[in-house]
Amino acid sequence: MTDLDLRDLPTKDLLESYKEKFPLIDSTSILLFLDFQKVSREMTHSFNQLFEEHDLTEAKFTLLMLLYRQPNYCLLPSELAEKAGVKRSTITGIVTGLIKKNWVTKIANSIDKRSFFICLTSEGQQKLENFLPINYSLNSRMMQHLAEDEKEQFHYLLEKIRQGILEEAN
Repeated sequence: MTDLDLRDLPTKDLLESYKEKFPLIDSTSILLFLDFQKVSREMTHSFNQLFEEHDLTEAKFTLLMLLYRQPNYCLLPSELAEKAGVKRSTITGIVTGLIKKNWVTKIANSIDKRSFFICLTSEGQQKLENFLPINYSLNSRMMQHLAEDEKEQFHYLLEKIRQGILEEAN
């Protein structure tokens, strides 16, 4: 599926003119959604560029971070899948790429010989520790125009949007 980057957004007046055909239209909510979607895509594009410059993808970065957060830098593939919110088969493909780069390794599970742990290597740890300051800097630059109270309000508003999404899903 190709993501389009809609640049010709509708105006409030245009949306209001649709009310006769679509009486439930909420033009303010639609415009807010479209703006939010556009900013989200711009953020994703910026991070994807950063990942590409550092031979990473969002998926690789996510798995490396999940391992990095563990005291022993290791998780079972099923734990990685659960924490990443994906199927185990998805984890297998990402881990294969990380193993080729020597950023993770498989270590046999001494308790259950049928399973293994995925563990961050020293090279993977170094890759991550070199990348994180750059990543955090980009995060900070994106949010630099928000005051602390605005950031807190933004968290609050995002949670309200998330509640609406969850209610719609049920």
